[in-house]
Amino acid sequence: MISRVFLPLALSLGIVFTVQAEHDGKLQIVLLGDSTTEGSIPRLVKPKGPHFESVLQSMLAVQPDLPPCNVIQRGLSGEFVRRLLDSGRYDRDVKSIPGIDYIFIRYGINDSARRENFAENYTRDYHELITKLRADQPKAQIIIMTVIPFSNEETSKRINDLNAKVAKEENLPLFDIYPRYAAELAKGPDMLNYRRYPVEKVPAQYQAFVKPYVIAGKVVVMDNELDGLFGHLPGWAGDRHPNLAGYNVIADETAKYIAPVLRKRAETTLKVRLQSRAGDQKIEVKEAWHPKKTAMIVCDMWDLHHCHNAVKREGELAPRMNELLEKARAQGVLIIHAPSSCMKPYEGSPARERAASAPKAATLPAKIGEWCKVLPSEEKVKYPLDQTDGGEDDDPAEHAAWAAELKAKGLNPRAPWSKQIDVLRIDQKLDAISDSGVEIWNLLEQRGIENVVLMGVHLNMCVSGRPFGLRQMAQNGKHVVLMRDFTDSMYNPAREPHVDHYRGTALFVEHVEKYISPTITSDQILGGSPFAFSGDPDPKD
Repeated sequence: MISRVFLPLALSLGIVFTVQAEHDGKLQIVLLGDSTTEGSIPRLVKPKGPHFESVLQSMLAVQPDLPPCNVIQRGLSGEFVRRLLDSGRYDRDVKSIPGIDYIFIRYGINDSARRENFAENYTRDYHELITKLRADQPKAQIIIMTVIPFSNEETSKRINDLNAKVAKEENLPLFDIYPRYAAELAKGPDMLNYRRYPVEKVPAQYQAFVKPYVIAGKVVVMDNELDGLFGHLPGWAGDRHPNLAGYNVIADETAKYIAPVLRKRAETTLKVRLQSRAGDQKIEVKEAWHPKKTAMIVCDMWDLHHCHNAVKREGELAPRMNELLEKARAQGVLIIHAPSSCMKPYEGSPARERAASAPKAATLPAKIGEWCKVLPSEEKVKYPLDQTDGGEDDDPAEHAAWAAELKAKGLNPRAPWSKQIDVLRIDQKLDAISDSGVEIWNLLEQRGIENVVLMGVHLNMCVSGRPFGLRQMAQNGKHVVLMRDFTDSMYNPAREPHVDHYRGTALFVEHVEKYISPTITSDQILGGSPFAFSGDPDPKD
């Protein structure tokens, strides 16, 4: 999906941006496992395939009600969980994949044969892998699979019992592929495995005949083509690795498993109504967003402020905002907490590290680390509010008392904030914390985020102007919107345009809708009515 740029801004710049998300809006499905996932021998015999991942992707693509998917092959022959973790392949080939949505894991065959103290160490290794995946791919749905009928029935049961145990302990779904594969084998015990037989065991008179079939010292045949000649040789069909027919069975059953999951996911699409303005005319556009492609940035919802009225309004807003963040997070939206100049309390926390460690984006805007105080679309219009006095709307006596209270607590009355307000819960397993435009941009690109929702305070200053604010997101190609009922302004009614504080905020919202970005309201996600401050004499939706 191509990121969209607010039309007035695009016209003012004279360009149309076409910044694309990492995976072009497709859901990412990863297949992780051993040789029964990779299929290395079929790839040698038939390089053009189609192979497991392309068959699965095609079977999902022919179902028009499913979202587009990209299936990524990450199996490796001979691998077991401990080797995946210790060899560096996890970091190189799994952790590095941006924005995984679903990951199917199928191990156990090599673990059973090669891992000492298998029953104890295999489950421990598996738990370690899942812990890493949850940290590195927090939005991915991990799906544990059983092994196919490869070993004898007793060994297979032992392996699959442990797979089921891990799934239960980790509260993860278990996809049992074993029954379907066994049922297909019942139609012909060797129909789903290729033949790979040592060439030196083939009778001498047939050496020249089998030469075209030899790969790395083995006669390799994908099906029963040579069974009539060599089927009587001991162990001719002993290799139980899947052939292309076997992988088609696995792909078919995997598609049947994941299709209803994808349909249910589609039902949780965020349905929003974007409001913008052309002159005095409101323009409303309905859109449906994938939660996985959406982020919400909470701007400067500090614990304290130098303006006492601002603190009171924030305290009124925060509980409702937290309700929204909880629901959005549960739906898969990335929540970024951005309390500027307050990173110290969060140093070393998982949420802070999640933002700080995001890899540098391939397309990092040149000035994304700077404030943006005006866009070209705003340059020729009158600014709606006079904020040259800082925007405080306190009664002078109340303000003096508040400043004295802050000073008595050992705080700087002009900048008393130290962290985000505690009412807003930070989920250390899923959320991110940053006040850096560079870090936040890197994180958005890493996750393939297209839709960005800004909320918090204060609209006419930080929400619009910070390096992660509305203007920077808009001019650099993100589909950014303001949640207009979850914001406030720094505006003193004693200044132009001499309206009450809440009307001042509404005027700046109109300015945003005309020249910066569209807006939405919280009720579109939460239900009910848009939030309104109790002191607002004329709340607007």
